[in-house]
Amino acid sequence: MNHYADDYEYLVKRLDEEVDVVKGYLADNHVSGIEDYRRLCGVIQGLTLAKDIMKDLQKRRENDADE
Repeated sequence: MNHYADDYEYLVKRLDEEVDVVKGYLADNHVSGIEDYRRLCGVIQGLTLAKDIMKDLQKRRENDADE
């Protein structure tokens, strides 16, 4: 079982894992056409955005705690 420092670390790690899964589909040529390719690229963009938002939230909370 993995132990994480906090919920943010867990969520960022899980988002990274999901991006890796989608990248694996792309790398292994499991794409049926351009629409599928675009959809998978959109999934990566969405997961990356979610990760960035989580990191921003974590920084904000840390800064609030320091004040």
